[in-house]
Formats: sequence, structure tokens, C-alpha cells
Amino acid sequence: MTSPRDSGQVVACAAYAGGSRVADVALEDDIFNERISRDTTMRIYTLKRDLLEIKRGVSPLVDICNRLMRSDLDLIPDDARPYFRDVYDPAVRINEKVDGLRELLATALEANLSLTTIAQNEATKRITGWAAIFAIPTRPRGSTA
Repeated sequence: MTSPRDSGQVVACAAYAGGSRVADVALEDDIFNERISRDTTMRIYTLKRDLLEIKRGVSPLVDICNRLMRSDLDLIPDDARPYFRDVYDPAVRINEKVDGLRELLATALEANLSLTTIAQNEATKRITGWAAIFAIPTRPRGSTA
């Protein structure tokens, strides 16, 4: 049977692995690549959703451990409180890291969408230019409009 200390380490390792997955993804290369791709936007949304799932799992753990560590609760023996502290500390760090990564992904999404808009504007300019070039020879002679 595992002790609460081991359980806290399992939670910390699982959440850290999720955070590392986000950190290891080379989104910058995809975002600032010359070729704009819808896949990059989908990856950002997927990563944001994954982080939200981690947050939903860790946030209640922080609150529960905080309450169980309080000395005014007679239900928890004093010698068990350090185990809750062992779970609480990594949960708080993971919670903060997830918040930071969510902000980073929000910024990455904004940059991606801005670059997509710029690329669309450039494509529209090129199409308009070519349309003007092809429209001149097709205009009927003697027409002023």
C-alpha cells in the first residue's frame, strides 16, 4: 500500500509530465513558420484544453489539502498533517506552472492568429493585383467603365 507521500509524488509527476509535454512542444517554430497552418492553431487549442484538465484536477487538491492541514480540525491526527503538506506544496507549484503555461499559450494563440490575418491580407493583395492585370485586357474597347 502506498503512503500519502507516494500519492503526492504521483500527482506531482503526472502533472509535471503534462506540463513538460506543453513545454517541449516547439510551437514557436510552427507559429513563426513561413507557411501558416490550421494545424498549429488546433495544437494550441488542444494544449490549452489539456492544461485546463490538469488545472481541474489539481485545483481541488490544493483546497482539500489546505483544509486538512489546518490545526483546528480534530479529524486529522497531528502526525498525518505533514503528509498533506507533502501533497499541498507540489500541487500549488503545479497549479502556478499551469497558469503560466496557459498565459503563454494564450499569447501564442494571439500571435498565430495575427500572423494568419497578415498572411490572408497579403494573399488578398496578390489576388487583387492579378485580377487588375487580367481585367484590363478583358475590358471592351471604347468602354470607360
